[in-house]
Amino acid sequence: MLTPQRLLALDEGINFRELGGYETVDHRHIKWHKLLRAGELHFLTQKDIDNLTSYGVRYNVDLRSNSEVNAMHDPYLPNAEYIQAPVYPFECDRNLAIWQKIKEHFRERQQANQNHTHLTSLDETYIKMVTDPHALAAYRQLFTTLLANDTDGQAVIFHCTAGKDRTGVAAIMIEHALNLPLATIKNDYLLTNVIINDTLDDINQLRQQVNVPDNIGNLVNQMNNESIGQMNFDIINNTVLDSWHNWHNYFNDALQLSDRELNDLQTIYLE
Repeated sequence: MLTPQRLLALDEGINFRELGGYETVDHRHIKWHKLLRAGELHFLTQKDIDNLTSYGVRYNVDLRSNSEVNAMHDPYLPNAEYIQAPVYPFECDRNLAIWQKIKEHFRERQQANQNHTHLTSLDETYIKMVTDPHALAAYRQLFTTLLANDTDGQAVIFHCTAGKDRTGVAAIMIEHALNLPLATIKNDYLLTNVIINDTLDDINQLRQQVNVPDNIGNLVNQMNNESIGQMNFDIINNTVLDSWHNWHNYFNDALQLSDRELNDLQTIYLE
């Protein structure tokens, strides 16, 4: 039986974490047994699967691409509905006009704020994750699932490969929607570095063994070779604030979440 705690004690879980217990700005708390973030599930043992079933997992939202899923499929989790919501491939990688428009807007906001930071390829990937139409559709699907998970004691897992980039962005979105303090959101994001750095080489070796043979595989390997940091967090947060002024506007406009849905999320996940 799994004990509710920040890092769940699974034999082969990668970066498998509970979001329960985090305190909001208005002093409520995220319920336990509701929100789980993770990396790769492919190597979970039968004991791990049994423990997750007992823990109340009802939905498994897989943020990985088709090629990743085909190469390293998730195990069957009894009682859990599997939902694939791939963040990659980015639409703006197929339609450069979309990316050019996003990048020009980002540059304009940088100039207005007298910020002239050079964008690395990793920075650009994070900007795309919170602005690209394909990525936004994936995250909207995640929120649709979160809204369906309205029974106490039933949990949603959302995961990618390492549980740090696509999953990290998802966690930032969810925690903003639940009104957590910025410092708490940042600390949860950076907690990945404490947990996962020793396992990144193992993850990449496993990926090479199963061979994800496309540009997405290359992108994922590149992302997994990088630790996350304060600058990555700032890029995500500043992209939203520069373009939408606040996270509430971002949820309404970019993710098409109504005020009623945002209120419902807080009712479902907070106590």
